[in-house]
Amino acid sequence: MKKFEIHITGKDESILEEFKLLGYKTLEVLLMNPTGSPVGKENMCCIQKEFPSYEKCMEFVICLCMQLRSELARVKIESCYYEEYLDKAIYAEVHSSPIIPGQPWVSNFNKKKYTSTERTYNKNEFLTLKDSINNKGSEFELCLYDSNPNFDDYWLSFYL
Repeated sequence: MKKFEIHITGKDESILEEFKLLGYKTLEVLLMNPTGSPVGKENMCCIQKEFPSYEKCMEFVICLCMQLRSELARVKIESCYYEEYLDKAIYAEVHSSPIIPGQPWVSNFNKKKYTSTERTYNKNEFLTLKDSINNKGSEFELCLYDSNPNFDDYWLSFYL
């Protein structure tokens, strides 16, 4: 079995109630610019679940999305490091808490938790990024599916 993390983001807050009724953890995340002002908000679920394969995870995600009435903005499937998924990955990222100055960061609206993100789309840099983790509050993820890969462009543009 392999561990996956599923994020389904709605176009508005109505999706949060749907996920709560289905028994899934919800997140309200404020996307912050370098000066600490919010530039966007994401309303999503965070489902951490084990499946025998990526394909079985995708089947679950498709079935779940078909149950939802809210309009979807994005669907993502992430995994921790599995060598066999390196080629499939769209990007790799490290989430760190506390935040690392100069990196894009978010505020978890409900928990008052702050997390920074370092991301690379260059497959040759995936392992270097993974090996760079030296903080117990950090996690490495591979993004295996993203229905809207340009979704973060506006937020990330503040850090270019």
